Amino acid sequence: MQDRHSAYAIVSYPALQRNRELLTVNTVEGIEPTAETISAGKYSLVRPMYIYVKNQHIPSVAGLQKLLYEFISEQAIGPEGYLDAQGLVPQDDIGRNRARDMALSLKPVATTIQ
Repeated sequence: MQDRHSAYAIVSYPALQRNRELLTVNTVEGIEPTAETISAGKYSLVRPMYIYVKNQHIPSVAGLQKLLYEFISEQAIGPEGYLDAQGLVPQDDIGRNRARDMALSLKPVATTIQ
């Protein structure tokens, strides 16, 4: 029988949560992957998700600004948001506010409804 500690895998946070009793987590520099350490950026194996948008693309891509505003909404990126429900760990308040400030600093596009 193979020793259960002889294999390593990288799994999503939801998979880790579902299988906590079967998996042994590895700490990185003494830090364990928890919602708190991931949210604060302390667990170094996790990377944030970025969305890159240029001002010049907003008027030429229909719905881009609306999509961006949806991504920064509390319903999406908040602690109880739907991205959290899909396994993404939300940033802390400071990180979420920084993302909102960056998105809202793009020039709004006036749209007409036809």
